[in-house]
Order: sequence, then structure tokens, then C-alpha cells
Amino acid sequence: MNLQIEICSERELPSIQRAKLEEWFEQEFGHVPYQWATPAWYMLARVDSVLVSRLGIVERVVAVDKQSIRVAGISGVITHPEWRGRKIGSAVLNKAVEFIKDELGAEFALLLCRQEVTPVYARLGWKIVNGPTTFWQPGGKLTYPKLTMVFECGQQSWPTRPIDLGGLPW
Repeated sequence: MNLQIEICSERELPSIQRAKLEEWFEQEFGHVPYQWATPAWYMLARVDSVLVSRLGIVERVVAVDKQSIRVAGISGVITHPEWRGRKIGSAVLNKAVEFIKDELGAEFALLLCRQEVTPVYARLGWKIVNGPTTFWQPGGKLTYPKLTMVFECGQQSWPTRPIDLGGLPW
């Protein structure tokens, strides 16, 4: 398997590729009734030039209790169903964490997820965050009903307090 992973700025994506990424996101997460933030970056994985996996990265300053913390949010981790079970999503996520640490310089990465997928992230070093996570929607502020996970990119430990994403979820 010839796996290639690249990072692309959202602004530099060709419209055809952007439409394909949005289509994948809608198929995977369209049933979730939220308006989502647009990623600034995409991590894309190809096997023999065929797009097989993607995730988005949103840069944001969030509030944890009253402390402002710069984070990179991981958005829409998707591997095409025909390519699942081959650790491609894990490779893409690991590459995203490298980018977040080395290029963006963020101390933490955050993601929102369902309980059933937490073991995948936990194997890669992600930890479940205690405390509620809130975010904005057109109708007002909501509390995320599922889980938030953090990856500590530097030496700091994540504070265990309520999180306000300060905007749309990712």
C-alpha cells in the first residue's frame, strides 16, 4: 500500500476537492444536527493517488473556566468505508498531531467524539476531558452531549474544567 499524507490549506483546495470533502463529511456526520466550523487545514490521505481519508483542523482560542488556551480542533475524521481497518485514520491523525505541534505550535489538540470511537483515539494518546464542553449554534449556546478528548502536545497538562469552544464546534 502506497500511503501518502499531505496537509492543505482550506483556501488552496481546488473546488472539486473541497466539494468531495464536504460530501464525505455530510455522509458521515450529516445526521448530527449542528452547524460546524470550517477547517483552516485539511490532512488528506491517498493510496495510489485515490483519496481514502481526511480530517480537518480548526485553530481557535477556547476558554477553560476563565483561562484562554490556544488549541487546534480535529474535525471530521473520516476514512472511506472500503479502506477502514487498515490504520489509515490513525496515520492521518498522528500526522495531524505532528503538524499541530511543529507548524501551528499549539499546546493542545481537541476533538469531539462518540463513546464508541474513544478506544481508537486513546490508543494514540488522546485523553477524555472531564467537564462539559459548550459551543455556539445559530439558536444560542449548547452543551455537547458526547465526549471531548485532548492530546497534550507539549509539557502542559490539560486543566480539568468546563470548556467553552467560543464558536461553532468542529
